[in-house]
Amino acid sequence: MTPSWWSEFHAGDLRAFGQLIEAYQQDVRAIAYAVLLDDGLAEDVAQETFIVAWTRRAQLRDPAALGGWLVAIARNRGRDLLRARRREVLVDEPAEIAADASSPQLRLERDALRESCRTVLARVPERYREVLVLY
Repeated sequence: MTPSWWSEFHAGDLRAFGQLIEAYQQDVRAIAYAVLLDDGLAEDVAQETFIVAWTRRAQLRDPAALGGWLVAIARNRGRDLLRARRREVLVDEPAEIAADASSPQLRLERDALRESCRTVLARVPERYREVLVLY
């Protein structure tokens, strides 16, 4: 089914672009998270996905393919980011820890739960992981 704002988006209307973001933001972010297993990086990839969609909107002719197109962009951008980060030495950022104003006990519990979820999701093959995260 073609969204009512499709023609406007395709023609370059910013209001229609906002509607596209509203319609697909959660799905795109979930796909990015399924690939990256990191909230901050997933948010960055989701934003980049919509920028790419805006700049390449003329390439998409079939409005029925819009959702799959966005998912593919998010998945590919996430994988590109993973490859780039594998080449870097990853270091915990002390500023992130200092910025957290919650109690040490709550922070430990939240971090433990988050790490458990990441560990379990990392064991699931990527194509199934996406489905789980979207659900």
